[in-house]
Amino acid sequence: MNRTTSYIVAVLACIGIVIIYAVIGALLGWKHGGGVLPMTILFGAITATWKGIIGLSKRKNPEEKVEDIENENNNAT
Repeated sequence: MNRTTSYIVAVLACIGIVIIYAVIGALLGWKHGGGVLPMTILFGAITATWKGIIGLSKRKNPEEKVEDIENENNNAT
């Protein structure tokens, strides 16, 4: 996945989590975000989602690894 695309997907996923959190909070009648525990769970879910999606984009494709090895071999004299 392209790096820009993965950031867009990550932002959209995090926005979706916040919307779901807001709907659940509204249905349960929470005031001020529900307190410390629900907010901790929210930030944990957002962090895990962000790292999961962005982490996928940082993995290199096998083609990129071959190019990196070739560049290292060409630079070594």
